Amino acid sequence: MTHNRTTIAHRPFDDDYDYAPGAIEVRVSELVVVTAEQNHPLVDETIGKVLEILREQHHSEAAFVSGFIDGTLTRRAFSGPQGGHFHSEQEGDPLEFLVGRQAVPKSAAASGYFSVPVVLLDGALYGTLYAASFAPDENSRAHELKRLAMTAQLAARLINARRARFGTECVGAGERVENRGFV
Repeated sequence: MTHNRTTIAHRPFDDDYDYAPGAIEVRVSELVVVTAEQNHPLVDETIGKVLEILREQHHSEAAFVSGFIDGTLTRRAFSGPQGGHFHSEQEGDPLEFLVGRQAVPKSAAASGYFSVPVVLLDGALYGTLYAASFAPDENSRAHELKRLAMTAQLAARLINARRARFGTECVGAGERVENRGFV
């Protein structure tokens, strides 16, 4: 009786890594979306209220998107223009266009989407506001973008004011403050 020996063939790319495969750390990252109708416990409630105001007073649908890793807001410094950008299938960032199309409710007929960062007083990017654009011309589009930029600035000011009032950096980052019952 003979036994066949099984050997593992050398794979040609096994030694081509600049790191040890065991050194890889896996972390779950998620995008959280807040609209005028739907808040999220990890996002400051101010965002939902500002989106409600935008809808009621300006008849504009918008959404807020932010990234979280393991339930914690991904805080990163922001150094770009705070005025925002327009994204469509023909111009702008294709990923930003897709995020806007997925996040903003009732926007199937939009010609494109605006994205405007919500930047806090400490320079950290809290997230991004997205709004659909139905503007027929450049002047109307510029007006819509300015309105969304002002909305982002209002949201940032209100979040900063809540943080200053309650003496914390964590309001809206999923942590409760001194048992006051808000997130």
